[in-house]
Amino acid sequence: MIQATKEAKEAWSRIETKKRSRALASSGFVDLPFDEDKKGKQTSRKNACEAIIEGQVFSQASNYWLKFLRSLEARYGNKCIRISASLKSRLLINTAGTVLENGGICLDSHFGLPYIPGSAVKGLARKVAILEISQLEDDAQLAETLWQSLLIFGWTDRDLKSGRTGDDGSGPPNSDFWWAMGAMAPLDLPKDETDSIRNEKWKRVYPFVKDKMDSVFSSIQAFAGNVSFLPAYPDADPGIELEISNSHHIDYYGGKREYATDDERPNPIVFPAVSANPNVQFHFCLLSRNDQFPELTFLAKKWLSSGLENEGIGAKTNAGYGWFEDQTLKYQEQEALREEEQQQKRRLSELEPDKSLVEDFRKMDEGKIRGIINKFSIEAEMVERLWPKSGPESEPVYQISLLTHFLEDRKETVEAEKNKKKSKVMRALNNIAKKYNREIK
Repeated sequence: MIQATKEAKEAWSRIETKKRSRALASSGFVDLPFDEDKKGKQTSRKNACEAIIEGQVFSQASNYWLKFLRSLEARYGNKCIRISASLKSRLLINTAGTVLENGGICLDSHFGLPYIPGSAVKGLARKVAILEISQLEDDAQLAETLWQSLLIFGWTDRDLKSGRTGDDGSGPPNSDFWWAMGAMAPLDLPKDETDSIRNEKWKRVYPFVKDKMDSVFSSIQAFAGNVSFLPAYPDADPGIELEISNSHHIDYYGGKREYATDDERPNPIVFPAVSANPNVQFHFCLLSRNDQFPELTFLAKKWLSSGLENEGIGAKTNAGYGWFEDQTLKYQEQEALREEEQQQKRRLSELEPDKSLVEDFRKMDEGKIRGIINKFSIEAEMVERLWPKSGPESEPVYQISLLTHFLEDRKETVEAEKNKKKSKVMRALNNIAKKYNREIK
């Protein structure tokens, strides 16, 4: 948490709690003390987290994001692929180090919605690709998968170098693709021998990749990748919860004790986490940047989906945070059903009355027309289930014509029925009006 200025704290204190911006609360607009008192720091940290949790969020923004994704799908077709996934556990994203050091959370600066940056999405898919490379033994498969990975995620000149950094070659690997080629070596094998395995594989595989690269890109030194990984936003606000990480051996870890014993005082550290709401879907979108390699987007989707379900995203995934369940097929079915319902509502709202039916209703006496309209006066929870199921009365055009007749030709009857507490006629008219998205003035 970044300490707020005096002026910021004064302005913040004048805003009603529920009207404070969640995004501002997460970026330092909070009441933190200037002293070094440990208890004061803990209290202020808890207050800061609660300000984030209780802060205002503009959840309608999720609808804008979904509309944007649908517009991309309509424009680019199979070049745009979406994954819809729900959190199985809480999510920690953008914590800026370990959660013990910082309590950051990734919120949209305008709307306050939690989201996953595209860089994190791309990083997860790339991680799974590297894991797959590490498990391949056949050189042809290994070379093809490496080539596909480079096309999807791009590269810099360092990604194409074997060996390690440093003057003596003992530093971190130049390329994690090179590193992956020895990841399955026995754990007790010395590093030099494991690196020899990597070098041997790299010598056999890289020439194939280099030939492919030269035939497609000529002398390009770096490439951004053929697939764009968009940030993932939820379709509603999943909520934010208070989490606790508890250090039981502060003095031991701080070097004040030689041994960790159970007589030390625990030090609970609070931090915000995105709630695991099963009713909220995060929508991940992959967009192909050209038509030359259309199959790459589907491969990237496979890697990303596997990563979400089997690796997790964000911080502390080994502790169970950030794991998702891919609900794409289920969501697509629900979305198709919702679209069908919306189209049905549009068709019903655009339905015109039949003039001949309206004329027939005009000729009916009061008793007969009331007998017809009362058939549609079933209580709200039973509407349509007990409406006429056969004959002309079951037809939409008949029902909308009946409503039109009452609203245009029997206005006095409608006004009189409005003044009755339990009018069957008004209940029937309201039921029909609701079904066909009409208004009774």
